[in-house]
Amino acid sequence: MNNMKATETPIRASWVLNKSELKEYLKYCLDLSKIRFFTYLASSFLGIITFAIVFLISHNSYKRYLDSIAISVIFAVIITIVMIYTLRHGLIKNSNTSESSQKFLHASSDLEIDNDFIRQSIGLDTFIHSWKNIIKIDETKNLLLLFKSPNTAIIIPKRAFGEENKILEAILKIKKFYKEAIDN
Repeated sequence: MNNMKATETPIRASWVLNKSELKEYLKYCLDLSKIRFFTYLASSFLGIITFAIVFLISHNSYKRYLDSIAISVIFAVIITIVMIYTLRHGLIKNSNTSESSQKFLHASSDLEIDNDFIRQSIGLDTFIHSWKNIIKIDETKNLLLLFKSPNTAIIIPKRAFGEENKILEAILKIKKFYKEAIDN
């Protein structure tokens, strides 16, 4: 018996990423960052409150207890507002002015995906990614995202695959390749 897997016809796509697609990706990342941030903030807030309760109960001071909780709540709210403002405006500003983003926007991208590798060419650079290095696949309205880390993705505009029926076929095939790689 032959243990080699059959090689399927690779998926090929070419595109130039436009500004609205890059902003869609950054918005997706911002939404993920908000979820991570609020989880971190909630756990920090609970930690501060727990510390205040334990500390003040052990010192039998009810008035200091209420003062500590009020200060903790005000502190947590201020930190939340500052972090959201910084995160949101930092990402949007960087997407508009970053030299690397501008180069990325105007570079021609080519992609070849088969059941073994993802070959990505951006301008003159070529990258080969193993399916084992992809941690998840996600979609937005106009993008297919192949995540190499929680914060780094291969961004593929769905329009690169052609018409609507070809887009669905390509996405299903890519998800099949990914599932086969993680199952092995």
